[in-house]
Amino acid sequence: MFIVTLKFAAQAAAAKDHLSGHQAWLQQGFDQGLCLLAGSLVEPKGGALLLQSQDRAEVEAWLAQDPFVQHQGKIKAVINNARRAEEVVAEYGSLAAFIWSFEPAEDEATPQSRSTSTAAEQLAKALKRRGWQFVGPTTVYAFMQAMGLINDHALGCHSRAQVAQARAALIRPGRAAPAASGETVPA
Repeated sequence: MFIVTLKFAAQAAAAKDHLSGHQAWLQQGFDQGLCLLAGSLVEPKGGALLLQSQDRAEVEAWLAQDPFVQHQGKIKAVINNARRAEEVVAEYGSLAAFIWSFEPAEDEATPQSRSTSTAAEQLAKALKRRGWQFVGPTTVYAFMQAMGLINDHALGCHSRAQVAQARAALIRPGRAAPAASGETVPA
């Protein structure tokens, strides 16, 4: 199983030139049973894929055919990072348990005021020490936002309260109960 994040290196307008070819490439992956899930990121900056395969060469060959891919090193990094993830699972029981161990204090998630944080920098360094590639603090921070590890929605944003409720009910990996319900939700 591979999780692949695709990020545009060029302007989104330039990526549109390759969109139909990219869509055909994705359809081929679905037809082959290799691609299980594909979705785009907000503000067209890329996307994410969930791939099912035990064959590294098959994944590399398929990814190399994407019209969007301009950096073969990132394809190799995906394979490398999948192996590093397996090592984390062997040590921590799950990738989630490792990642959630970097959950920042609530007051560190200042509403939409930055593109990284101390927790993201710490997680990025920990991943790099473990041999992960292309995991800088800005990328890690975006990942932390997307998975709900932080709630930095703007004050007054309708999503802020929803995310806070979901976070309060969540049983963090490695814990037996939801987090204390002390997470406040400023209006």
